[in-house]
Amino acid sequence: MFLCALGFLTAAAAGMWFADAQGLTSPWFIVLVYLFQSLGELLISALGLAMVAALVPQHLMGFILGMWFLTQAAAFSARRLCGDLHRRTGKHYRPAADVANLYRRL
Repeated sequence: MFLCALGFLTAAAAGMWFADAQGLTSPWFIVLVYLFQSLGELLISALGLAMVAALVPQHLMGFILGMWFLTQAAAFSARRLCGDLHRRTGKHYRPAADVANLYRRL
């Protein structure tokens, strides 16, 4: 959790203190944010699955662990559907206001 929080703090610091007059920052901040978020997610995912396996009753073990992975699969499918909304427009770049309106209608 600490690494994920550090990733968000890095993104906030990049925008608040290291942006130039146009609001641009170094691309290395994206690399740092991605690194912290990825490492944090890897640690949380493994720990979460281990805790579920340790706390679930033995007769429900297979069902609950299957639901763990089924929930992840549903999240990945939802991500794909959100990505398809962008592809249908045919534009490669959309202003932030258009994207905000798109997600507001979901």
